[in-house]
Amino acid sequence: MFWKYILFGLLVCSFLVIGCVTNPQSSLGSPATSLTPVGISETPLPPTVIQGVEVILQETRTIPKNEQYRWRLSLSTGQRVVIDIVTDGTAVDFVMLNLTNYEEFETAFVSKSGSLWDEYVILKTNITKERVEVKVPRTGNYYFVIENADIIPGGMQAIRDVAVTIKISTLD
Repeated sequence: MFWKYILFGLLVCSFLVIGCVTNPQSSLGSPATSLTPVGISETPLPPTVIQGVEVILQETRTIPKNEQYRWRLSLSTGQRVVIDIVTDGTAVDFVMLNLTNYEEFETAFVSKSGSLWDEYVILKTNITKERVEVKVPRTGNYYFVIENADIIPGGMQAIRDVAVTIKISTLD
């Protein structure tokens, strides 16, 4: 795409040079003329559409230190889901849970004890950039939790608020 602008610029320059050389009224002693720049407006490209991929959630959120944020999505058995998480450079923990285990996780989070829950669909600790693909085990509501606290055993140590972008897509 960039080469088109270079060719366009060369074309414009050649017309200007040819115009100055062939214009009988121009001379080396004539006052300088100001040229009005040609405005180039780039037409944005349409978003890339990949057959069979549907983005069902995309959000950037700041998660305060010692807090968590969750998204709830209804998913079907066998559905393939891709989760992309990118932080501002500070690590977070990510967990995907079904309803029952989310309630246990929430109790553990409030009581500041990671020992009350131990079942999850996905657990990723100390991440700054991660792509996870999972096949949904059972139809139901699932919770996608990003945790910025010292709750998950072996997880990250919260040091500050963290900006996180999460994108969840389904395949097929």
